[in-house]
Amino acid sequence: MSLFASFSVVSGATLLSRVLGLLRDVLFFATFGTSIYGEAFLLAFTIPNLFRRMLGEGTLTSAFIPVFSESQLVNKNNWSLLNEVLSRLFVFLGCLSVFVAFFTLLTHQFAWFSNPKWYLANYLNGVTFFYVIFICASAILVGALNLRDRFLEGALSPVLLNLFLISALCFVGFNPDFSFGQKALFLSLAVVGAGLGQLYLPWFRLRKNFGWKFKWKFSHSSELSEVSSLFWVGAFGAAIAQVNILISRILAYTLDDPGGVSYLYMTARLVELPLGVFAIAISTILFPVLSRAASKGDKVLYQSSLFAGSKNDIYVNHTLIYWSAASGRTCNQRSV
Repeated sequence: MSLFASFSVVSGATLLSRVLGLLRDVLFFATFGTSIYGEAFLLAFTIPNLFRRMLGEGTLTSAFIPVFSESQLVNKNNWSLLNEVLSRLFVFLGCLSVFVAFFTLLTHQFAWFSNPKWYLANYLNGVTFFYVIFICASAILVGALNLRDRFLEGALSPVLLNLFLISALCFVGFNPDFSFGQKALFLSLAVVGAGLGQLYLPWFRLRKNFGWKFKWKFSHSSELSEVSSLFWVGAFGAAIAQVNILISRILAYTLDDPGGVSYLYMTARLVELPLGVFAIAISTILFPVLSRAASKGDKVLYQSSLFAGSKNDIYVNHTLIYWSAASGRTCNQRSV
C-alpha cells in the first residue's frame, strides 16, 4: 500500500472517529449536562487515558516499533519480543487495576471521602481503570500490525470506542428508569467493554493473517532491554504533558461551580481534531516505514519517505522523527 493510500485509510478512519466523537459528546452532555455525574466520569476517564498515552499509544509503542522492526528483519515469524512486552504489560497493568479497584472498595467501606463529588469520581475510576489493560495491549499489537503495513485495525480502534459509548448513551441517556449515578456507572462499564473490542481487533488480525500466537514469556532479552531504555527516554516528556492535563482537570473539579471539567474537555476535543486527522495519522504511517529503513541502513529510502511526508504538508511540528546515527534507529516522540 502506498504512503498516500495508507494515510487516506488512517486519516479517513480518524475523521470518522471525530464525527462519531462529536455525536458522542452531544449525547453525553444532553444526558449529564455539566452535572457532578458527568464531571466525575470525565475526570475518572482522564486517569486511564494518562496511562494509555504513556504505556500504549505513545511512548511504549514508539520504543517498541524500531526494535521489533529489526528483529523482524532476521525472522518474520519471531514474536518473542512482542510476547515479552505483552506478558509484562498484562501482569503490571492487571495488578495495578486490581489495586485501584481495591482502593476504591476501601474508600467506600470506610467512607474516606466525605465530599460526594470525590467519592463519585473515585468510584467511577475504579471501574474505568481496567480499560488501560486492554487499550495498552491493543496499542502494542497495532504497532506490530503497522510494521506489516496493516493500518485499518488501529485506525478503527477509536471508532469502536465511540460506537460503544454512543450505544450506551442511547440506551440509558434518555431512559427515566436510570438514575444519573446508574447512567455514569453503565457508561464506565461501556468503556471497559470497548477496550475488550479494541484489543480483539488487532489480536484477531495478527493471528489470522500472520500466524502470531500469544505465549506468556517473562525471559529477559537484549531487545527488551533496548525497548526499556528507549521507553524511559520518552516517558518523562509524555508524562509531563498528561500530568498537566490531569492536574488541570482536578483543579477544575475542585471548583464549587460545576462545568470546569466539561469546558476543558470540550476545548481539548476541538484541538485534537486537526492533530488526529493530520499529525497523528501521518506519524502512524511514516514511523514503521522509517523504522524499517533505519534497521536496514537504507538512508535513501529513509530520506525519500521522510521528504514525501513533509512535501505534502503532512509532516508537522507535533511529531519529531529523527535519524539516530549512533544506533541506526528511528525514534519518535509525540508532543500531543
